[in-house]
Order: sequence, then C-alpha cells, then structure tokens
Amino acid sequence: MSHTKIKSVEIKTIAICHSNEKFIDHLRGRLAKLIGVERVLKFADVDDLIKVASQTQFDLVLVEVNEQTKDPSSLISDIVLAAPEVTVLVILEARSTSSLVTEDEIENLLTQTAHAGAAGYIRQDIRNNELLALYAAISGIGIHPSRKPVKSQISLSPREQDMLRGFCEGKTKAQIGADLYISEDTVKTHCKRLFLKLGVHNRSAAVLAAYRNGLLDMSVP
Repeated sequence: MSHTKIKSVEIKTIAICHSNEKFIDHLRGRLAKLIGVERVLKFADVDDLIKVASQTQFDLVLVEVNEQTKDPSSLISDIVLAAPEVTVLVILEARSTSSLVTEDEIENLLTQTAHAGAAGYIRQDIRNNELLALYAAISGIGIHPSRKPVKSQISLSPREQDMLRGFCEGKTKAQIGADLYISEDTVKTHCKRLFLKLGVHNRSAAVLAAYRNGLLDMSVP
C-alpha cells in the first residue's frame, strides 16, 4: 500500500489572528503539541499582526476570514508581503454559523486566498485530532500521533491518491485539475469516489481518515 509521504518542517513561531479570544486560547493549547513550537502569539487585529510580522520571523500564521472580511485576497497578500517566507492558513467560521455553507462558496474563497499566497484552511469548529492531522498534512508539520495509524484494506486508485495529495497541499479542485491536466468536473468525480471509500463528506475528514487508515504517513523521520 502506497503512502503520501509528508516531510516535517521546523515550526518555531506561530501567530494567530482571530476576533474570538476563547478560540485563540483553545487553539494555542492544541498548537503546543506540535514539535518544535517555541512561541504562539495572538492578535485580535490583522494590522497589528502585519506590523509585528515585518519585524518578527513567523513560521506559520493562522488568520480569520469571514463574511465581514472585505477583501480576503488583499488581507493574505499583505501578510505574505510583510513575511514572504511564512505559511498562511485561513480560519473559516464554524459551519453552523458561517454563511459559506456550500462547497462552491468555499472553493471560491479558497481560490482567492490561494492565489494571494494562503496554503490552505481550517474550520473554527474542527475537532482537536482533526486540527492536528490537518495542520500536519497541509503545512508538513511533524507531530507525534497518539497512536500509530492502522493499515486497512482500503485501496485507493492513483487518481484518488492524487486527490488526497492535493488536499494535503491545500489546493483547490481547480488547482488539482490544472496540475493533472484534467477538468474540474473530473476532479469532483474522483473526490466523490475518494470520500465514498473513506466514508467521509469533506477534505478535512478525508485527510484524517486517510491518516487513520495508514494511507497518510505523518511520522517524524
């Protein structure tokens, strides 16, 4: 059974920008489990984040984007301009409270932020184990899993593995299709088959399910 190999990278300083202080504190606790993390800074205002980012070396930035964000692309671009080497992940609202309820709307937002330099996204209501697994997959962050993944009898086709690899790299369906020289509709078909095999309904759950079934190797070398 082939694996999608994710190499770990050193993440020492992380910045979180979000309007909900309780969420920030919760997320900081989860990030403490990441290998090599030395500092996790929190910001309520993106302008303050950008000002500090121009003077401090951030390895990872997580920033809130919601329906009140006037220009998500410019927001991400400003962060990347201030810290060109940083990895940026977008924090979307919890699905129960967000106006971004459809896959197409999420794809549109991801396309905007990805073009501006974002590496991927998470949901505010993502579970703890999903959060850690998704961070590891998207950003290449090494974590010590609480238990080793169990190899299953699930067999993925080469194209389904391509879909999973695209998820791990934080790519949109359009970007995956462009990389593979196939249409976005074909990508959607492969994603549906992948989700069906893994028994999930979205890419975040697919990454976690793949890890749990031994299809995604997040071990630290």
